Amino acid sequence: MKKLFTTLLLIAAASILSSSGCGKNKKGCWEAWDVLFNNMQDSRFCDKKLSEVQAEYPSFMFCPLGETRLCWKKNGTESYFPLVPKTIMDEYARRSGDTFTQVDCASFCILSWAEKRKSKATGLYAPTQGFSEVLKNGDSCSRLFVGRVVTVSETADTIVTREVTYIRP
Repeated sequence: MKKLFTTLLLIAAASILSSSGCGKNKKGCWEAWDVLFNNMQDSRFCDKKLSEVQAEYPSFMFCPLGETRLCWKKNGTESYFPLVPKTIMDEYARRSGDTFTQVDCASFCILSWAEKRKSKATGLYAPTQGFSEVLKNGDSCSRLFVGRVVTVSETADTIVTREVTYIRP
């Protein structure tokens, strides 16, 4: 009896596993991404085939919900793309003709700064300037966080600081 129960349990598990794949013609859960690599947080589609969601939303790219996110560098450029699933990068490469190489996410960071110039004489600030950049030094990236203020320069009359306003990955 115990052997029969074990056999039936194995057969049931095998049939469940074989029917729950994420292929184009199998139902699953999908998340949508736009062509700027923005994950559409509220755009998750479950119990649908990939071909169904692609037909319904042709301007988006889709990957299985929960797919591992990796970091990429566009070949021939200094453009980096953090935390994008391989399925999405493959689809984007197919559409654009560009090629990408997977890179270590700890080897770079994309960050935005708010630069502030303060007059020592008056204590007033000039208008804040914002800009973004890619740092290709994982050690520097590990020391930065949103809200971190770094003094860039100081003269007799002005102090220039930069505050991290965004950092990824």
